Amino acid sequence: MINTLNRLFAPTQTNFASNGCKGELPLCFFMHIPRCGGTSVEHALRKIYPNAAGLQAAASFRATQALYPEASSSEKDFHMFKLRESLLLYHMGWHIPLVHGHYGFSEPAYREFGTKYRFITVLRDPVERFISLYFYNTFKSQNYAKINMDLNTFIHSEEGRSQGRQYVKFIGGVAEGEDYKSNKAIDRALGNLEKFSAVGVLERLDAFMVTIQSVFGHRICIRHENKNPKPRIEWEESVSEDLRNEVRSLCGPDIEVYNHALTFCKNAPVIFLDDTGELRR
Repeated sequence: MINTLNRLFAPTQTNFASNGCKGELPLCFFMHIPRCGGTSVEHALRKIYPNAAGLQAAASFRATQALYPEASSSEKDFHMFKLRESLLLYHMGWHIPLVHGHYGFSEPAYREFGTKYRFITVLRDPVERFISLYFYNTFKSQNYAKINMDLNTFIHSEEGRSQGRQYVKFIGGVAEGEDYKSNKAIDRALGNLEKFSAVGVLERLDAFMVTIQSVFGHRICIRHENKNPKPRIEWEESVSEDLRNEVRSLCGPDIEVYNHALTFCKNAPVIFLDDTGELRR
């Protein structure tokens, strides 16, 4: 029975070895924070990592609903991230070359596998991320995390307020009953950023690609994927400066984390992309 389960759940290494990558690329964990260009980064990384394990966010949500049907929204969110942490540890335990998805930072994963895996992530201006997430989740076709309220109502909802501290939660790691806008939680996130081998921002993907080449010894080309179903030109004028200021106030905790992330690329050389998205030399 145990051997059967091992065959069912053991990740295959065939492609990894046959592509000549073994011993050349370090193991990689990409923390994909929603609406920060993560899908584009994942697609680029998968081109150099033939064998990878992703995370189906909606499936982890449904599993949590089944396990904790009576829990509150905040309790379910905590349990969902702990479930994802277990999956992260499972994949790292198998030494999957690339593990990526909407995982939060895991201290046990870093303690056990931090010397084997390179931790990387990409952030985005928090105000832009908040607004992009609202329109993406409002107009997307899937039901998971669907938003059914206008922007002003969303900003003043608990769900909306929580979006102003997602960097603190993802990078700082989840804790039961944690106040993610507290100085303690923010400081933990700032400290954890220092444990990453590569931290990028969407506004300077050029610098992030240079860092990846330095850390991994391979170039990646990041193209625009998972585009917002509501084009920016169709909603930009509807977001007043007053609403932006309210969002900026909500995002205070994440702005602190983002500003620290900017220090990782401020000294990187400015490079340019050609019309195909390749680095210009």
